Amino acid sequence: KINQQAQKVKENISGEKSKILDIAVKFTLPNEILGTNIYDKLNDEFMSPYLDDKGYWTIGVGHLLGSDADKNSWIKNRLKQGKSSTLSRPEALDQFKKDLEKHYNLAYKKFQKQWHKFPDELKAVLIDISFRGDLESKTAGDFNFVNLIKQGNYKKAAVEYLDHTEYKERKNKKKPDGVVKRMNRNAGIISKSK
Repeated sequence: KINQQAQKVKENISGEKSKILDIAVKFTLPNEILGTNIYDKLNDEFMSPYLDDKGYWTIGVGHLLGSDADKNSWIKNRLKQGKSSTLSRPEALDQFKKDLEKHYNLAYKKFQKQWHKFPDELKAVLIDISFRGDLESKTAGDFNFVNLIKQGNYKKAAVEYLDHTEYKERKNKKKPDGVVKRMNRNAGIISKSK
């Protein structure tokens, strides 16, 4: 009986995780490709290693390779496996799903005590924020907006989240780009959370 109950809990967790990841796909995928269809020819350029706008080698649906050495190592590994250095769309989507799951785990770990209280959209936004690289500070402790979310101060957390150097630089351009729209959407969902 205990094993059956444990299995049910595991299934519920797995079902919830799948539901959250589905929402995260809808939030993240359109921001990492051109248009809404990864199979569109516009996205051909992303199937081979390319430099993102921050100068990092990336491939597929925003999968970070890193430095020149990282990219070269990735290509070498693919060639050893008898694969091309160009991803197929299914390979790109498979890597994207693996990356999203990794970011789900990072977001869950960071907000473990509060996670069960969060609405699904907030969980998905935290995954998207992690995917963009804005959830973890490499030098100091948690960002202010992270601490404010942990405290349940969502409106102030949304304001702090947008107190971001890249966001401000991009917002000051004549035409705000996708990063600004993405971060505005994320801040809106954070501020409306309860």
